[in-house]
Amino acid sequence: MAVHEQPADACISARERLLACAASTFAKRGYAGASVADIAAKAEISKSTVFHHFKNKRALYLAVIETAAQDFAQTLETVLERTGPLDERLADFQSQHMGHILSNELVTELVLRELQKSESAETVHLVRDVLSGNFTRLVNFISGAQSQGLLNPRVDPSVAALTLISANVFFFQHRKVLKHLPDFSYAEQPQHYTKSVIDLIFNGLDGDTSK
Repeated sequence: MAVHEQPADACISARERLLACAASTFAKRGYAGASVADIAAKAEISKSTVFHHFKNKRALYLAVIETAAQDFAQTLETVLERTGPLDERLADFQSQHMGHILSNELVTELVLRELQKSESAETVHLVRDVLSGNFTRLVNFISGAQSQGLLNPRVDPSVAALTLISANVFFFQHRKVLKHLPDFSYAEQPQHYTKSVIDLIFNGLDGDTSK
């Protein structure tokens, strides 16, 4: 069956379709089990078109992850630059981050799978050159809030940022079984969960309701 190329004015949408099909194929078959030929066929383009955009399969794989990270970077900038109470801004971040990883489920699974590998050169590149930008932006925001006296200065901002991200990632990874936890009512309410996480971080567990 012949593959019909898209016209030139459809190049952008074809690339987006290629990335979407690649994400789906990599998530289902793993990196080793996915072939460029299968991805191209699913995207209804030729292999030569794939290699026109990406020099090899690894470059395509990283582009899938990079695109999702770049998309969230734009959201992150918008959220953190808003005015308003700090807890509301962080709650908005937590909500937006949760929405992003849930709506980009396949790519999120790719990232988590990659991070579970040994410290290979590819994994180091992914963390240092692809994922670190958004993490650093959040760390800087928290650090800036500390310098303004809005957050506890004794807390390491990188640990705070990692805690926020980790809370959402844990929920994402285990959301299908969390409903079986007794007395846990947020398994199917991710946005309520994110608000509760921020409330916990700001108000703690010490029982002092006067804060």
